[in-house]
Amino acid sequence: MPAPFTRRPTAPEAPPPYYNQTYNSIGPPNGPRLGSGLNQFQGLIPTSAASTSPPNERSPILPINAVSYTTPLPESSSPLPGPHHGGKIFEFPTITPKIQIAIILMLAVLLGGIARPVFDEFSLDPYYPSVREQIRHEWELERDRSHREQDAERAAWQAELRSHDIVRARLAEERARLDSERLAYEDQKRRDAQREQEEEANRRAGLHWGHLHPHDRCSGYRRKEYSAKLEGAESGYVGDRKKDCEATPVKIHGVTIDRPYWCEDLGACNGTWGHWIFEEEDTCAPYWDNLQDLGCTGPSSGVHRYQAQLIDFPWESGWHEMCMVTPNTLQGQYQPHPNNCDNHGNHGVWGIWFIPDAMCS
Repeated sequence: MPAPFTRRPTAPEAPPPYYNQTYNSIGPPNGPRLGSGLNQFQGLIPTSAASTSPPNERSPILPINAVSYTTPLPESSSPLPGPHHGGKIFEFPTITPKIQIAIILMLAVLLGGIARPVFDEFSLDPYYPSVREQIRHEWELERDRSHREQDAERAAWQAELRSHDIVRARLAEERARLDSERLAYEDQKRRDAQREQEEEANRRAGLHWGHLHPHDRCSGYRRKEYSAKLEGAESGYVGDRKKDCEATPVKIHGVTIDRPYWCEDLGACNGTWGHWIFEEEDTCAPYWDNLQDLGCTGPSSGVHRYQAQLIDFPWESGWHEMCMVTPNTLQGQYQPHPNNCDNHGNHGVWGIWFIPDAMCS
């Protein structure tokens, strides 16, 4: 604190107007009271006031914490601002407990904001000994936990493998038992079939087919039905006629057929008949002749028209039926049947084909 300045007057002066003897306070005699016994005010009291005051008057008493400043008056003759004469009074603000608490809190927040990044930096730095020790400790805990989990999973796997081995052993035993039963069943079935074959062979030793009767109509292109009666299965026959019919072969036009297409049992009087469909019948194989190219069916039609005459077909089988089942080959393409058939009377039966042709587009 700077040393006070003292201005020494040339003549005795009366007490300053801002010293109030009645109220013992700092301020003008008739002016407002500025305070009494407070350490917030500091005044300016001339040093000569104490020496020139009357003996029976009290000297101005300043507060305990008050500091007296005596400053020299300015050289200018203009009066000092304010109600004072010869000096200034400096006033400091009052610091209440609430303001002190607020200041402490602000300092704490400021210090916390500064110290937090530093603390975080040291607390997360792996090169810091305590942090490295914490990381090592966490690694050890994680390793121990992982080992315990692996041990538990390994134990569960081993238990599951043992259960699978038990189930596998049971399945193997069941499979062996089933294989044994299957082999025994197949062996018994084979012996039974062999015995039945021997019995049927002995029974069918006198069985044979009678005269073959071809049907009048063809069943299709190169297809014709034949029928014959099974001989040797007359009355008194104790075997199964239908079964013996299905097991007796026949020979048609030198071709051996192992079994009929179907068998018909007409009773003891009419006997058992077998029926066959012979698929190499030459009498049911007409052919096409006199092929005629009738050109395109129309402009940009993309269709070419052909016609040919059907030759050597059995009329009793029906001209339309035989025409629609007789194949032909046109432009290198196999045609299973014509698109249409026409009967021109004395001029014969004609088949008509409509073949796609790019030349007609």
